[in-house]
Amino acid sequence: MMQASRYAFIHGKIHGIMAKSYVDSRIESLLRYANLLELSRRLFPSQEVSTLERDLIRDIQRKFENQTIATLVKILSYLPKPPAILVQVLREYDYRNLKTLLRAKKTGL
Repeated sequence: MMQASRYAFIHGKIHGIMAKSYVDSRIESLLRYANLLELSRRLFPSQEVSTLERDLIRDIQRKFENQTIATLVKILSYLPKPPAILVQVLREYDYRNLKTLLRAKKTGL
């Protein structure tokens, strides 16, 4: 019974986390914003916003990826032995970030 209640708790937590994401009708609220600055302020109200639009795109992407990674780590922390597929998803973010850093280093950006 202990195992079943543990997984029921984890299941509930995951649904709670996913309920905060922008899907279905909530995505429409994001489409009302006219520019990236307004969108960034809506998505990340407590964080500082970059003023240049070209920097703003990267800033939003970085914040979104950081938030996604934090959510995945939080979900994995609830599981005594996380499923390999979830661990692999988290590793994919690591690989992509590493490739981005290497590409930036090579191109000098």
